[in-house]
Amino acid sequence: MTLLEQANALLAQDGPFTLAQAKALDALCDQARDEEADLMGDLWEAAMANADEEALHYMTTFEDEF
Repeated sequence: MTLLEQANALLAQDGPFTLAQAKALDALCDQARDEEADLMGDLWEAAMANADEEALHYMTTFEDEF
């Protein structure tokens, strides 16, 4: 399974996107390169739209570090 497929599987789970899922997606993003990294960025944005409060805080704080 590719990194992108693993990331898509995280987003396909029912319910809000959780902190555990955000951390797992973050780890996948760290491993991605080139076009796959660009696509992971798009998935990160999509995940934020369905994130619970805790996950959203992690994801927005993480983005502020760059």
